[in-house]
Amino acid sequence: MNAAKQEMFETVRSVVAGRLRDEAQIRELAHRISEESTTLRRRLDRAVGYARAGLRLEACAEAEAEPSVFELAAAFDSDVMRQWRTLCSKNKLPLQDEIASDALSEIEEAIALTAPLRSRLARMRRLVLSDASAWNKLEILRELVSRDSDNPAWQEDRAALEPVTANELGDRFEAALEKGAIDEAELSVTRLEDGKWHWSGAAKVAAQLRARLDRALSTQTALEARAVIALLDEEWAAENESGAQAALESWRDLEQRMLSYGGEMPEDLLARVDEAEAWLAARQSDAAAHRENIDRVAALERLVHDDAVTLPGLRKTLRSAEQTVAGVPDDLRASAERKIDSFERAARMKRLALIAAVVLVLIAGSVATVYVLRQSEALKRIDDIAAAITSNIDAGRLAEADQQLAEAEKETAVAGSPMIAAARSKLTAARAAIAEKRQKFTSLMAEAGAPDSEAAKPDRIEEAKQFVQSEEEQAKVASWIRAHGNATGTRRTERMSEGIARAKAIAQEIMVAQPTGDASWDGTFTAWESALTDVQRQYSDFDEVTQEVRAGRTSLMAQRAKTDAARLEIGRVGKLSGLGAAATSPQKLADALSAYIKEHDASAEANDFKAALVALPAWEAVTAWSAVQPRPTVLLADRPQKERDAVAAAIDEYVQAHPSSPYGSACEALTPLLAGAPDWRVYLTEKLESMEEFTYWMIERKDGSRWYCKGDPRSSPLQTQDGVAVKNVMVYQGSKFKKTTFEKFEQLQLKTEGPSPQTLFRKQLAELIADDEKSVNDIDGAFDAISVLRENETVDGALAALLMQGLLESMAPHMPTVVRPQIEAAVKRIAKEKPDTIDWINPRDTDARDRSRAARVAMREAVQPELWRKAYVSAMASACAPLAVVYEPAGVFVKSGGKDVFLPNKITVTPANTTLWIAEPPIGSNPGMMIKLGTVKQDGAVEFDSAATTVTPGNMVFTIKRGSKP
Repeated sequence: MNAAKQEMFETVRSVVAGRLRDEAQIRELAHRISEESTTLRRRLDRAVGYARAGLRLEACAEAEAEPSVFELAAAFDSDVMRQWRTLCSKNKLPLQDEIASDALSEIEEAIALTAPLRSRLARMRRLVLSDASAWNKLEILRELVSRDSDNPAWQEDRAALEPVTANELGDRFEAALEKGAIDEAELSVTRLEDGKWHWSGAAKVAAQLRARLDRALSTQTALEARAVIALLDEEWAAENESGAQAALESWRDLEQRMLSYGGEMPEDLLARVDEAEAWLAARQSDAAAHRENIDRVAALERLVHDDAVTLPGLRKTLRSAEQTVAGVPDDLRASAERKIDSFERAARMKRLALIAAVVLVLIAGSVATVYVLRQSEALKRIDDIAAAITSNIDAGRLAEADQQLAEAEKETAVAGSPMIAAARSKLTAARAAIAEKRQKFTSLMAEAGAPDSEAAKPDRIEEAKQFVQSEEEQAKVASWIRAHGNATGTRRTERMSEGIARAKAIAQEIMVAQPTGDASWDGTFTAWESALTDVQRQYSDFDEVTQEVRAGRTSLMAQRAKTDAARLEIGRVGKLSGLGAAATSPQKLADALSAYIKEHDASAEANDFKAALVALPAWEAVTAWSAVQPRPTVLLADRPQKERDAVAAAIDEYVQAHPSSPYGSACEALTPLLAGAPDWRVYLTEKLESMEEFTYWMIERKDGSRWYCKGDPRSSPLQTQDGVAVKNVMVYQGSKFKKTTFEKFEQLQLKTEGPSPQTLFRKQLAELIADDEKSVNDIDGAFDAISVLRENETVDGALAALLMQGLLESMAPHMPTVVRPQIEAAVKRIAKEKPDTIDWINPRDTDARDRSRAARVAMREAVQPELWRKAYVSAMASACAPLAVVYEPAGVFVKSGGKDVFLPNKITVTPANTTLWIAEPPIGSNPGMMIKLGTVKQDGAVEFDSAATTVTPGNMVFTIKRGSKP
């Protein structure tokens, strides 16, 4: 039992023990307990119904569902709840429903009968699961084992199913590998490695499949690596260093993946990557040499313009700049050489000056010394010429070196120098090397082929780059690379356009399709999916094609969703149309609506049906009214009170069981009309027995004067006085002090003597009260007593008015409200005459005689029993009229396609002019009522009233039962 119900019973204990006295809380608790007991009774009724229909398993499920009916029944049957029932009965609070013990016995018997079947049911569950895939069955079994761990049947099922599931996952793995679906294959392996397997062979199967999966992943990674190398070649051919660097980074990522799979990259790809890395390193080195050239040329330029520069420094800077890749610009070299020449001339002039000085100082200088000096100068000049030629050869300025060599050969002394010969040999070797490079360059360019040909060889161009010696050759290489890149790009664009066109064609075919819920669309969707997969596989190197394929798959998903929605709609419409057949009883309709809500929770009807289910108690109340016995009719106005009490008890029991009944207001109006009003009998009986005036005797003269006495005046003897027969009778002089005196009556003046009229009237009233045939019930008897008292002429008017006043006062609080105001008004009118102050016993009081007659007239004017009786009967007829109508379920009201629809619960056509009704439960202070929904026309269609716009779809529709008064 859940915490809420335990709290409810604990609260009941608090109330019974006197710890809780809040009336509002107690009343709310009484309503809640009444509803809970009603729910329990209905569960028992359903379970017993299942058991009696042979559905014992359903009966057990209904009874054993938490909280079980046995647990709740024991709680409701405790001593505390019996005390609570007594408390509710005394305080007129809603009573809990009685729980039939025989129903519990039937359910226990059903449970005992199904106990031996549990093992077979476990086997049956295993057989039922055979229709699903092994993996789905295993998932369900794992959940069942976790939730029902004490049931060995689930353990057995799991042990039997795990090897089958492993085989199925292996088959799925094989199929996925065949069609290249690596993700699906990996999912199968992952499921085998999830750690939830109890079968020992699962780990072995998983290891085998994982090894094969790693090999497949290695193969896939190798293919991706070849695609990356192809991209690297393109970037290399275009001399795009950043693109080549990005391709190498992708290669390294793939290499790491390959290592994780335990594989190795192909050797040819590794060699190609090494070459690319070497080229990239060389390009980076060339860039460094170029930057060095720029720096040294800049330093040389600064020294050329620096007046403080020295000759050794300038020569060293010029030599270092000439040894760089690009050498020294001609203009800068000329400036540097001019400055060097100026420095050298200055140095020679200094030497000559020194020599002249020496000659002048050493007048005795010899010719030999002069000759040595001249020879030294000649050798120095030859060294400078040879150094200049060698410098130009080293710098690649062969034309300048050739010109300098030609000028040097014009001088015989210079031409024969070994240093000049060495320079000439070096120049010849340099020209031979240049010719060899040009030949190799021309050969490689020819081998590369036409740049726009598919057979072009970009690798030959890469080799030819090493032999480029002139700007013209460099331009040829760049032109070839550019043309080849354009051709390759054109072919790539054409192939990409072809892939995009194919993907768009498939996507367009998917988009224009109008799928329905037919099963044939599954094959169409599979064919489209296969076509998109083929396109993606053939053009996987194009992101644009992949995007189009992705768009096609998005459209395919949308179309699949349409088919699913159409199938769901077909099922929903079928389920909706089946609601009419279920509307034979409120509970069946409620079950059908609940099933619809569960299956189609997102539909618009589901919310309406949830709201409509609130009216289930009202539907049950309408159908239960036909079983109420005895039936209330207007004839109860003239029936014995016992029959009226039986009808009132039946109505009260019905209202207690069905507080939401549309008959509630009519029952509430009828119940007071059936209530007893016995107080007037008590009052009248007491007055007839206790009023002394009803025991008086009377003697009346012919002049109409009445004298009342204690004894029978006829027993007084006659006497003769003066020849006249007289009698002396002791009579009352008045009603105030009840004094008596002897009064003489002449025999000839006497009219009557004997019992007083009120004495005779008392006997008449007593007979009326005791005669059930004349007064069948309290209300009818009250009207009869009023009529008799009103119509009596013999009783004194004052006494009749006084008696009528008391009679009306005693019955007014218990009379129906329809006549109570008139009765109270009559009491007030009679009270104005003050009949209790009239001395009606004294015949000599003429004023009393007048007032007595006036009181009788006022009483007869104010008291109208026949009019009251008619008003009461009319109220009874009005209250019984709606209760005479008995309704029966006819179908259900729904909305379909924005239109109001009535779904009958019978195959036959509803007769024309049949009125359809809806049971509306009480809402706030508004009572429940039956609302007219519409009328069936001649063609079977329903003409709905304006009230249909406010009716919630899902409401049960009723018609008036044949033989029932409308």
